[in-house]
Amino acid sequence: MLLASIVTPDSSSCAPISPSHVSSIAGQTFPPELNVQAGVLELGLQTPAGKEEANFSKSRHAADKTNNEEYMKKLHMQERAVEEVKLAIKPFYQKRDITKEEYKEILRKAVQKVCHSKSGEINPVKVSNLVKAYVDKYKHARKHNKESVGSSYQTETNHEALDS
Repeated sequence: MLLASIVTPDSSSCAPISPSHVSSIAGQTFPPELNVQAGVLELGLQTPAGKEEANFSKSRHAADKTNNEEYMKKLHMQERAVEEVKLAIKPFYQKRDITKEEYKEILRKAVQKVCHSKSGEINPVKVSNLVKAYVDKYKHARKHNKESVGSSYQTETNHEALDS
């Protein structure tokens, strides 16, 4: 087995080496795996099947391409889910059933739920039912929060009136 070491030449001590000179050093002949051109020694690594290392880089490129395609597919599905949820939530927002903040939260939660569903499909009927359930939940929570805030305010004012 041949071992090669890399030496950085000083401009004063080295001169360019021709391929014929390299191939005739110490009377050695180099196997075809070594490519000697213009003083540069390149190793072409071979696999047991006799194929070049380029196949490895091609397969790695193919894997990167597959991952990129998979990412683009997921991104496209998420964009479709966003559009479908927006269509379903728009009437509730226009009727002022939900606030802007609730709109954002429902959009975020519904898109996440649609994208992570087991079926992998975007069914408009199911999406609209999901959005309606979220809207009802937020309306209910808002209604009860106002009542609890109002009742706590009333009890505080009653306590203050009793103290004076």
